[in-house]
Amino acid sequence: MSYKVDVEITRVKTPEDIIVRVSMLRGIPEQEVAKMMSYNVLTVEQVAELTGLQAREVIEYTTPKWEKGKLVSRLTKCYPFPSRRAYPYVVRDGLFDELVFNSIK
Repeated sequence: MSYKVDVEITRVKTPEDIIVRVSMLRGIPEQEVAKMMSYNVLTVEQVAELTGLQAREVIEYTTPKWEKGKLVSRLTKCYPFPSRRAYPYVVRDGLFDELVFNSIK
């Protein structure tokens, strides 16, 4: 199951070609894409904008499901602000990168 409670928010580097491609496909200015993708934690709405999914789909991707006898999810959710547990965020990890890369092919 992909779930993290204590996540330190840090800056991450995104290749320029990914920023340009997401910007072009989603109609979002490159500067905004770069800002959204500059940290390791994103809101559900940011992930939706970057991937073209609806917010409810992003939430479904963070919900674990049984597959081959294991609980798995397509995105890792986190709660970087423990007092605000009602609002999950998405961790920018390998699952996130795979979803974004697949959405811009």
